Amino acid sequence: MATFPEEDNTMSTKQMKAHHRRNKAAPLNGAGTRLDSDTVVIEYPSSGETLWSDRYTLRIAAEVDGYVEAAMDGGPWQACRASDGYWWFDWSGYKPGRHEAAVRLTAADGKIHRGNDVEFRVEFAEIESPKQESVTA
Repeated sequence: MATFPEEDNTMSTKQMKAHHRRNKAAPLNGAGTRLDSDTVVIEYPSSGETLWSDRYTLRIAAEVDGYVEAAMDGGPWQACRASDGYWWFDWSGYKPGRHEAAVRLTAADGKIHRGNDVEFRVEFAEIESPKQESVTA
């Protein structure tokens, strides 16, 4: 079984691939999801996480060439953008509550690979307006 540093429970894509080559039965995402070599994985947010923002960018790792799409809450598939060795999906305009993200990768050969689905919550922090003191003359 893979061991991960306590302060950082994630692996880089390079570490993930190297670990997978050494031990094909080990999970690639550190969250107990067994994945094969043709995979796409939502790394952030993690399952069960609570988000506290009105905007969020999902980070997705993919091990084969192709393009990645994400679907939020059972909605339509939307294109992700590639940058810095990952795929990213910018998400906004959502409401507080439970949400689910799904990903898929369409490989160069046309084969579609479904990734892990992640369930998480969104909460918005209450922001108080600064109290204005009345000035009397």
